Amino acid sequence: MGKSALVLAAVMGAGLLAGCGGAPSEPKAQYNGVKSLPESLSADGSMIVVGDPQAPMTLRVYEDLTVAVCRDFETTDIGPDLRSLMLTGEVKTEYVFSSVFDDDWEEGGALWVINALRAALEQDRFAEYHKVIAENYTTGGYTKTSLVRLASRVPGLRTEAFEDAVVNGEFSSFVADAEKTFDEGAAGAPTLVIDGKELPTLRQTRLYGEGRLIDYIHNLQ
Repeated sequence: MGKSALVLAAVMGAGLLAGCGGAPSEPKAQYNGVKSLPESLSADGSMIVVGDPQAPMTLRVYEDLTVAVCRDFETTDIGPDLRSLMLTGEVKTEYVFSSVFDDDWEEGGALWVINALRAALEQDRFAEYHKVIAENYTTGGYTKTSLVRLASRVPGLRTEAFEDAVVNGEFSSFVADAEKTFDEGAAGAPTLVIDGKELPTLRQTRLYGEGRLIDYIHNLQ
């Protein structure tokens, strides 16, 4: 074998070894940002589903975005990792909403938030609006006016149909269905369920922080 052939063989062998023993490559994004994620209403009409319908894993999140721990859950604890996992097509997420502290349609209450989130789904803008809502809570709560105003931060969302739905509580039946599913499936919020298995609070909080949920999901696969 000539010198050049020996060099080529050595290079090829090194490449094969690197491929076998090297660290696995990180999954690449399948979707170009939150705005491109598929989203739909669940078959029973009580949940909003975001992510690749064929994703190998399903996460379910029970939450109330008027509650501080749920806002932290979405903005810093779990939300960033969860969005990354949806963008790579590794998981899809079922969102179940409830009003933890109030059960009537008072101005500023959580029922109006749930209604507005459902109205955003109608415009195919739920994922973007959900993120905006979580990031922009004020001490005055979410009023119908503020819910409409925040929609301006999502291109294409603030239509006349959306505004009417928010102001008039058009999706009150969805709100009722969502709360029923929440009451039947979770004792509190936020609650995280992975492929049908609810995580105990202590285990859930151990996943809070950048990269922790991603690592946990990858270890399950």
